[in-house]
Amino acid sequence: MNWKIRSPGGGDNLFIASVVAVDADTGKYAWHYQTAPGDSWDYDSSTDMTLATLAIDGKPRKVMLHAAKNGFFYVLDRENGKLLSAEKLGTVTWADRIDLETGRPVLAPGAKYEDKNILLWPSFQAVHHWTPQSYSPLTGLVYEPTLEMPASSVTSAWTSRTSIRSAIRRSTPVSRWAVATCRPMRATAC
Repeated sequence: MNWKIRSPGGGDNLFIASVVAVDADTGKYAWHYQTAPGDSWDYDSSTDMTLATLAIDGKPRKVMLHAAKNGFFYVLDRENGKLLSAEKLGTVTWADRIDLETGRPVLAPGAKYEDKNILLWPSFQAVHHWTPQSYSPLTGLVYEPTLEMPASSVTSAWTSRTSIRSAIRRSTPVSRWAVATCRPMRATAC
């Protein structure tokens, strides 16, 4: 995606690459959270979202678990859209982290490829895309199919893996186990 074409005047392009909540009874807008403001990388937020109730700070909290295309795993309060956690799900080079105070990504230098071509992780194919995730309240884990693939106008390479990650991440996420697969987005053994 070329940010100069998509957002020639700059800005966030409100609601692009966003989770938007509406009241189910009235259809009225409730809140939104934008995972990639001013999206320059085709990181829309159309991937599945799992509703769960997690114990956070010792209290049950209704949350939404969302592995966005941009490579971050988000935990949002589903009643008000407040960002509770955002951790890298795989290799991510376009942003260093998500600022938990502002909810905005902290862009890496050159992430909008202003001056030169870069090898960007993840590619537009995403760390997680259309293959469904699931959450087990028994184990407290999210079962997440992931894809490691960069994007560049010069070359691309890929490795695919399936991994399990804990449902809430307050510190460095640790994969409980991972199984490499021979082809992206398929669960066939090598």
